[in-house]
Amino acid sequence: MKSSCTNHRARPQAALGNESGSAVVEMALLLSLLFAPLLVGVAEFGRLEYFAIQTNKAAQAAVAYGAQSEYNASQVIDIRTAAQDAAPDLVRLGTTTPALVVSATTSCACSNGTAITCSDTKACVSPASVYKTLQVQTQATIPAFFRLPGLPQTYTLNGSASSWVGMQ
Repeated sequence: MKSSCTNHRARPQAALGNESGSAVVEMALLLSLLFAPLLVGVAEFGRLEYFAIQTNKAAQAAVAYGAQSEYNASQVIDIRTAAQDAAPDLVRLGTTTPALVVSATTSCACSNGTAITCSDTKACVSPASVYKTLQVQTQATIPAFFRLPGLPQTYTLNGSASSWVGMQ
């Protein structure tokens, strides 16, 4: 008597035929989950670097305007306007508070290195002359584009530039 048992190994491709692309799909899902945070980080870093460049560019433009003359160096509102004109993307970021804060200060020193006040230019002993310097600091507060737990909601970027204004 012959036994009638069924052979389950008779058609191995029939069982695997429906899963032939599953490895590719699993790999695609896994790679997208691994690379998505990396791409988000690269995008955020690139955006912040762009705004850091703009912050420094604003400081350089402001000091270039102020260094043209001693009169310009004393015009704080015009120096601020020059900085804002150089970085319009930073100005547009400020909704309730300005995204770009500009401060300008002048200092004086004798050519021999002695620090003096700018109102007391006679303090330099001849043959020393008075050097007037303009310093501009810019600060931008940038909101995070991607709000992720564990990362800051805002980033503070600083820029600075200085130049001689004149010599007396």
